[in-house]
Amino acid sequence: MNSEEIKGVIKEALREVLAELRLSEISITGKEEAQYVNAVQAAAILKRKVSTVYWMVRHRLIPYYKQGARLSFRREDLLQYMASSRCSSQAELTELTEKNAAKEISTYK
Repeated sequence: MNSEEIKGVIKEALREVLAELRLSEISITGKEEAQYVNAVQAAAILKRKVSTVYWMVRHRLIPYYKQGARLSFRREDLLQYMASSRCSSQAELTELTEKNAAKEISTYK
C-alpha cells in the first residue's frame, strides 16, 4: 500500500467515525431535523462506506432527495431499506414450508 492509498483509507475511516458521532448526538438530542441525513451519516446508518452509498444512489437502490448537487436521505427510508433486505432464517423457512404443506393437504381433504 502506498502513501496515497493509506491516506484514502484513513480519510474514509475518519468520515465514518465523524458520521457515527453526529448520529449519536442526534439520537441524544432527538431533534426533528435529524429526520434527514447526508451521505456520510447515511453510510453510518447503513454501516457501509460512503462510496458504497453513492453507488447505491447511482443504481437507485436506496431512496434519496437531491437539491442541486446536494444529496439527503430520510433516516426512516434507510431503516426501512435495511429491514426490507432481511433474509429469513432456515427455521423460519422450514416453518413457512410446513404451514403451506399443511394448508395444501387440508384443501385436498
